[in-house]
Amino acid sequence: IESGAVRELDEETDLLVNTSDLVYLGQPKPQKYYFLTQKWSGNVKVDKPNPVTNKIEHDDWKWATINQIKDIDNSEIPIY
Repeated sequence: IESGAVRELDEETDLLVNTSDLVYLGQPKPQKYYFLTQKWSGNVKVDKPNPVTNKIEHDDWKWATINQIKDIDNSEIPIY
């Protein structure tokens, strides 16, 4: 699962992280796994096309504090 998370992070954001730097946070729903890292390299780039569909899946991003995430209505992000 960790290697899949690393691959998805790279594909979706262009950020690189080692599996050894991931901290497993939990699985709040089937097929949803959450990890934390405080060590990565690269710069966020969300206009990368999906390697299978060749479509761009995201148009924006931002860093957010835990309190900002808590204020998002209907957020699926668990706060541990």
